[in-house]
Amino acid sequence: MISSVSLGLLLSVTTLVLLTCDNNGSKVTVSFVNAETSNGQFPSYIRSKRLAFAVRNAGSKPAYLDVSEIKDEHGNWVPSLHTLGDVEAGQRTQFYLYLPLESYPRGRADARA
Repeated sequence: MISSVSLGLLLSVTTLVLLTCDNNGSKVTVSFVNAETSNGQFPSYIRSKRLAFAVRNAGSKPAYLDVSEIKDEHGNWVPSLHTLGDVEAGQRTQFYLYLPLESYPRGRADARA
């Protein structure tokens, strides 16, 4: 059962995020890498899903990345603000999004210069 839930999550999340944003000299590409169970973040370390995203800023300006909405298991967009961070011009990085274990995200990310 756990592997079928993980596979379902993986399949739904792999279709989740592929964002290209061209915003005043900032060209940011975000792609989903993987999802795994994690011990969460400091200080609570609550068990959660950790979603990894590869981010590339091919633009000439820094970009700021956050998640503003997440599509739930019923296909509804739910406001959910998660700050991921900054990506300097010409740089690549990886960001992690921690969500409760019972969530089934299928959302989008927004990048701003």
